Amino acid sequence: MYQKLEKICLVTPIFSSQAFGGAERHAWEIAHLLSEDFEVHIVTTTALDYRTWKNFYKAGIENINNLYIYRFPVEKQRSLFFPYFHKKILKINLNLSDKEFEKWLKLQGPYCPDLVEFLKVNIKNYYKVFYFTYLYYPVVNSLPIDKKKSICILTLHDEPMAYFPQFKKLFTNEITYCFNTPEEKKLFEKIYDFTPSKYSIVGMHLDYLKPAKSIARKKPYVIYIGRIDAGKGILELISLFEEWLDYSQADLELLLIGSGKLPKLENSKIFQLGYIDEEEKAGYLEGAEFLINPSQVESFSIVIMEAWLKEKAVLVNAKSEIMKNHCIRSNGGLYYYDKLSFFRTMDYLLENPLKRKIMGQNGKRYVELNYNKERIQNKLKNLIYL
Repeated sequence: MYQKLEKICLVTPIFSSQAFGGAERHAWEIAHLLSEDFEVHIVTTTALDYRTWKNFYKAGIENINNLYIYRFPVEKQRSLFFPYFHKKILKINLNLSDKEFEKWLKLQGPYCPDLVEFLKVNIKNYYKVFYFTYLYYPVVNSLPIDKKKSICILTLHDEPMAYFPQFKKLFTNEITYCFNTPEEKKLFEKIYDFTPSKYSIVGMHLDYLKPAKSIARKKPYVIYIGRIDAGKGILELISLFEEWLDYSQADLELLLIGSGKLPKLENSKIFQLGYIDEEEKAGYLEGAEFLINPSQVESFSIVIMEAWLKEKAVLVNAKSEIMKNHCIRSNGGLYYYDKLSFFRTMDYLLENPLKRKIMGQNGKRYVELNYNKERIQNKLKNLIYL
């Protein structure tokens, strides 16, 4: 029998229902799942935007839905010099010195030493401490305080920063690891050269979208939902879609939903809708022919799960092993490698509405079977008591 009201701490750079990123959404959902069985304390910053780390919330303690949230101010916003320094150290990578790594962490942000000091003093009060994402100052500097109490949800990507030697020193076998997918675990083993003694492949439960608003659009559309960011493959998607339109002469629109800004779009069939609320997002998903996710770097991909829960097929970038294998395991979507395969999968999905519908139904079953609330809660409890 699990004890109730054991104190559990979650350390995350951002904690907000308004945050749009996948890692932030993940932290929000895990915190609420754990709060049904534990006393959960969130240790976070006052920031909302990872691009600037500008202080948004008031520093201090608040209680929201039975969660105790400790917010600490960010001492410096992200440095304008950071992009230049970031490019410089990527060239060094495996030879990165500790001094350069520490400088990179501070310039990237969120630089929040008070948060780290709080944990040094108070970590003894917590049974276990969850750490969300691996890249940022609060996690890197707090994790060594007591690795045996630590459960890391890395949201690991195959990206140059993951290979920094300082991360190889940081992530040791004393830590318990919580992976989102089998592919993330394999990537961890490849980069850090060991299989953890204590780990679980958990994923996340989606407390699904609120009731959908009715969306009226005159033309059929496909949809992208996520950060409007070059790193998410958005520019490549726009280019591929424009070339496909020229080739196919299809009367189809591409809607881009999410925070971030692109230069003015010239194509009359591509629309940037910006950040929208959950009811609108649900409405746009319900009306879409299918969803496209062009990102190469995903540790889970919440948005394809949301599409499947709306019984929508998905089209994903095959360079993301995680999304490609989600599609293979679920039979819920297709994937493309290059321009030719993008054209062919677009055509196939549009020309076969019945098969597209079956893919969406397959995807829904996959999410409900693997990522239902009870299953995720049990996996988290098992991790805590390993």
